[in-house]
Amino acid sequence: MAILIAAGSASAQAKRPRRPVSSPAQIQKLRAAVKANPKNHEAHNALGLALAKIGQINPAIAEFKESVRLKPDYAEGWLNLGSAGEQKGDFAAALESYRKASEIKPDDAQLRIKTGSLLLRLQRLDDAAIEFNRALQLDPESAEIRTNLGFLLGQMGDLNGSLSQFEEAVRIKPDLAQAHYYLGVGRLISNDLDKAISSFRAFNNLKPGDAEALQSLGSALLRRGDPADLPETLKVLRQSLKLRPNQEVEEMLRKAEELSKERIKN
Repeated sequence: MAILIAAGSASAQAKRPRRPVSSPAQIQKLRAAVKANPKNHEAHNALGLALAKIGQINPAIAEFKESVRLKPDYAEGWLNLGSAGEQKGDFAAALESYRKASEIKPDDAQLRIKTGSLLLRLQRLDDAAIEFNRALQLDPESAEIRTNLGFLLGQMGDLNGSLSQFEEAVRIKPDLAQAHYYLGVGRLISNDLDKAISSFRAFNNLKPGDAEALQSLGSALLRRGDPADLPETLKVLRQSLKLRPNQEVEEMLRKAEELSKERIKN
């Protein structure tokens, strides 16, 4: 399953649009602003963002550090420093920066999700749950937060709790594709095949052409074993195989084709 989605964003991967790459002229202009105003924390932060966009992570980190040195209660600077540290792979420093940002803005749900997502990445599940639950308290009508929490609960082995969060997420935001997908996976695990199929179909309607989701739908249809499903099963498995060839889909497709031939004979 894909990794988590940001609170308050429309992506559930529904992927975020890529940020435009900073041009040399833009960076030169930002450097000039820093030179003219070396004690301006926002100028250092803006330059750091521009450098991060072109992959210059270490120089970006230096600018973010300067921004929070100049203004220690600058939450945005700490957040960007954490994101850059995470991008660099310095997870301990990233976590410390996110914590600093959350101390400054304790009621910012997005910061809680950033912190929780990193903790999940580090497999500190109980700590991640604290952050996600706090985010949910701050914004109980966020479908994205509920999807993140549902994903985490699934990782923790709480299938019923996970399903409950995904169900609430799609109630709040019916077009949140990833919540439908995760809900389908959970229902498939619990052997609720009819509902799993419904969830995978909903995802595919919202986000067609996803090889993994097509494979999951084909798998659920095969497991249900209804001969009337065979045309759809063949269609989605062939689509999945074309998008992402792999042996598992080939075997499922072979089985579906054999069942289809037997049905024709009978």
